[in-house]
Amino acid sequence: MFDVFISHDTSDYELALTIHGTLHKVGISAYIYELYPQYRKDISTAIRDVLKTCKVCLCLLTYNGVQSFWVHQELGAAYAFDRVVIPAVQLGVDYKVKGFVQFRPHINYDPTNLERFTYDVIWALRNEVFGHQARLGLRLQCPNGHESNKYILPSTEEINEIIQRRVQPGYISCFVFECDTCKTQFKVSPWTFEEVP
Repeated sequence: MFDVFISHDTSDYELALTIHGTLHKVGISAYIYELYPQYRKDISTAIRDVLKTCKVCLCLLTYNGVQSFWVHQELGAAYAFDRVVIPAVQLGVDYKVKGFVQFRPHINYDPTNLERFTYDVIWALRNEVFGHQARLGLRLQCPNGHESNKYILPSTEEINEIIQRRVQPGYISCFVFECDTCKTQFKVSPWTFEEVP
């Protein structure tokens, strides 16, 4: 079972893959057909089956996505199965004339600010999947290559507190974690949970 179905045009595969990787880090399982082609043999059956059981459909309404018949059909199926639909709308795209999604709050996708977009995606999906409290399951890799999912994902309040401090002179806005295996300390971004120098 997957928490999130990522609806996207094939030309937006790299963006979908980036989102998939970020969600994996924060403990949210996301489905992209290209990553699970053997999940079902028939693509329409696979998509329908995942949409029946996932909690959320994240729809990438880029310039390509709004023109994709697949994306529109996946949206229709998500609404039919009463899934939560979260549109991610590229700046400049008029999605207000695109049917049901015009009635949903959306996330802005600005290709020049992926850090903010990643934060907004994590925030919205985290809320729908398991809430905003701190929880075990953050998956990180230390600089020496040791990977673990035993880190605590900070609460949204803690994340926002770190981000707000960013404007203070001399303050580096990041979380510091220690590797269970080698005890190396390393920093990660509160926006994306990517390692920072």
